[in-house]
Amino acid sequence: AGKYKGGKTKTIPDFAMYYERYRTRQTTKTSLAAELHISRPTLDRMIADYERELGQKGSKPYGDYKPQKVEQ
Repeated sequence: AGKYKGGKTKTIPDFAMYYERYRTRQTTKTSLAAELHISRPTLDRMIADYERELGQKGSKPYGDYKPQKVEQ
C-alpha cells in the first residue's frame, strides 16, 4: 500500500473574477498564473474545469470565426 504522490488540489477564492479578467482579455494566462502563484498548466486545467462547470465546453474566444481566403 503506497502513499498518494500527487499534488494537493489548489483552490482559488473568487476564481470567477480572475476568469472574467482573462476572458475579456484584460490579462494573459501567463500573467494571471504568476499573480495566483500557480503554474500555467495548472491554470489551464482550472480554466477547463471552470468552463466545464459553466457548460461552455470547447468555447472559443472568437466563436466559430474562420478567416476567409483573400483572392488577389
